[in-house]
Amino acid sequence: MSQKNAEIVRRHLEAWNQRDKAAYVASFRPDAEIDWSRARALYKGVYRGPEQLEAFWDEFWSTFEDSQLEIHDLTEAGGDVVAWNTAHMWGRDGIEVTARSALVFTLENGRIARLRLFQERAEALEAVGLRE
Repeated sequence: MSQKNAEIVRRHLEAWNQRDKAAYVASFRPDAEIDWSRARALYKGVYRGPEQLEAFWDEFWSTFEDSQLEIHDLTEAGGDVVAWNTAHMWGRDGIEVTARSALVFTLENGRIARLRLFQERAEALEAVGLRE
C-alpha cells in the first residue's frame, strides 16, 4: 500500500474521530465530493465543494454527541483506498448506534477528491476493481 495515501486516509479519519473540522475539511480538494447516496439512513445524498462538505459535517455532528470510526482494514487500488470500518456513534440522548461500512477514498495530488460510502466491503472492493 502506498504509505502516503494510507497516511492521508489515517489522518483524515483521525480528524473525524477527534472532531477536528478544520483538519477534516482541509484533507479534501476544493472540488471534492462526498457520495453518501448509498446510505441506509441519515445524510443520504451527494455533497460537493467546501460549503456542502462543511454542511455534511455540521449536520452529522448536530445529531451525534460522539462518533468513533474503528478501522479494520485499509486496501489500496491505484489512487483509491478502501477503509473497512465500524462506526460507533452516540446520539444526543445517549443512545448508541453501531454500523459497519466501507469507505472508498479517491486521492489526487495528496488530497481526497472523492469519498464514497458502501454498505458492504465486497461492493467497495468491486468499485475499485478488486475482489475479496
